[in-house]
Amino acid sequence: MNDIKQRDKELFLKELFSFGRLFLVGSLLFLVIINQTRGPWLLLLLAVAGVCAMTAYTRSVEKRFKNRRFLLLWAACKDRLKRFNKAFSDSTKDGVVELQELPKTIVDVGSNLYVALRRADIIIDEVSASEGWLVPPKGQAGPISPDQRTQELYLLADKNIAEYRQNYQGVITRVERTEAQAAVFTTTLDTLRMRMLGHRLSTSSPELDHGDFLQAMAEARLQLDSIDKALEELDETPYPKFDGIDSVAVPTVEQPPTADETTDPGSPPPIPDDAKRQIKEERND
Repeated sequence: MNDIKQRDKELFLKELFSFGRLFLVGSLLFLVIINQTRGPWLLLLLAVAGVCAMTAYTRSVEKRFKNRRFLLLWAACKDRLKRFNKAFSDSTKDGVVELQELPKTIVDVGSNLYVALRRADIIIDEVSASEGWLVPPKGQAGPISPDQRTQELYLLADKNIAEYRQNYQGVITRVERTEAQAAVFTTTLDTLRMRMLGHRLSTSSPELDHGDFLQAMAEARLQLDSIDKALEELDETPYPKFDGIDSVAVPTVEQPPTADETTDPGSPPPIPDDAKRQIKEERND
């Protein structure tokens, strides 16, 4: 861990004493020295120096990882740590789980993993600077020569190459294991977070009881069948159907027959009363 701290300190000092920051602070210092009214200029110098120190620290933090893949791995680990702490806080607040030692263990593992990723980043940076991005050779075939000593030298070269590849792979394997550990760390935190979330939300699960749900659906189906059957019976009942108001049968009241309706149509027409009176008077005379 001390080597990582020392490297971080070197990065900070390198950023702090960069040419731009030194020029800005030096210019303000010169103005403070030559100016008679030192109060405002001195305050400005202190403010600028503080801003330069903060920006230098921020820049040094951004440059701690030289390889982007290790920077992304650590960013993923930090994201999972943040989510885990939030889930753990919500779970303990609701009183669902009591895992007092778990956060401390997670934080310790995360700190150790950060150091491992930083060292893996340094190893890859130094290996690439020393060996370049060339793939280690597989062997030297060498020309076919009848000289025995020449063949022995080529065999010795092949042995050296095999040893070189073995040492190279040993260094790279430690780096690959660190990357695998970061993957295990993030996926483990994902699993723990989801389990805590499941425990916390188990009391308010939206899922119904399976047996009660099926029984309720069966009863509802029976009720619907009963309603359908009742509707079918209503449709079969004979009811008068009216196409319009003109088709309504209006009952008629029977009227008493008139004198004309009671007279036989084959008899002669009746004699008027005046004619009957005149005939009667003539008979009396």
